[in-house]
Amino acid sequence: MRKIIKFAVLVLIAGFLGYMFFRVHYKIIQKDEIAQRIKSIPKFSFFNALNKDIFTDDSIKNGDPCLIIYFNPDCEFCQHEAKQLSANIQKFSNVQILMISYVDIYKILKFRQEYHLQDKNIAFLKDTNDQFIDDFGESSIPSIFIYNKNRQLTHHFIGETKTGALLKYLNE
Repeated sequence: MRKIIKFAVLVLIAGFLGYMFFRVHYKIIQKDEIAQRIKSIPKFSFFNALNKDIFTDDSIKNGDPCLIIYFNPDCEFCQHEAKQLSANIQKFSNVQILMISYVDIYKILKFRQEYHLQDKNIAFLKDTNDQFIDDFGESSIPSIFIYNKNRQLTHHFIGETKTGALLKYLNE
């Protein structure tokens, strides 16, 4: 009887270790795939909060750098980021800015108005199906992706980022 219990325990431990190895290996592969995918602007499709159209990666203006900000209107870091962006908006006149959030459209538009981000080069997009995570990987709020005019990733910031740092990588 003891041999059967020992054997069962060993099988359970081996099974658990095998499962954990598989999960870690899968996460590493998934992370590498996402890193490869975001080297250039990935294919995506989000709901435009302003005109109710679908905004895709093809909607991004060619020849302009692109700043993609994943945010939540209730996030204090996002609010501070928006204040900095608004105060320096003239420095971003040649940059396509995509503000993407998963919250209600009403909150997104209220955020846009509250932080005076009504510039024509800023698109406010709603992530209706949690597609952002599939396309760009699991991201903290705020997450900022900077793409140059050739649609290549120059930098990825996690968390609140100073305007000077954004401009430095946008101008590379």
